[in-house]
Amino acid sequence: MQAIKDDPRRIATRAGLSILRRWNVADADAGQILGGVDVLKLQADLDADRPLVNLPQGFEERIGYLLGIYKSLHTLFTDSQQADGWIKKPNTHAIFAGESALCLLASGEIESLAKLFRYIRAQTA
Repeated sequence: MQAIKDDPRRIATRAGLSILRRWNVADADAGQILGGVDVLKLQADLDADRPLVNLPQGFEERIGYLLGIYKSLHTLFTDSQQADGWIKKPNTHAIFAGESALCLLASGEIESLAKLFRYIRAQTA
């Protein structure tokens, strides 16, 4: 039987939370990005090896987008600080309307994650 710590869903969730911390995203914004979760409770459940329950529909998809955005940013920018800082910088591209990518993501819409992922991937192509 696979140990709870080795569950791919838990590993991906830990990675997603780690990315949000690297980007210095406030817990309230992080919760919105992940679909309305209580980030502190989620982290506590992970730390205590409790089952991950009551996660919103599309949670895994949101984590997947975060992983893809992170990877693409680190492909696009060779400097880690630049890659991690980009998410909070204002952007003039039409999808951002002069705001940062974080403002787009904090709307909580899964389509915002998808839109940002497609935009960043296009920049690395």
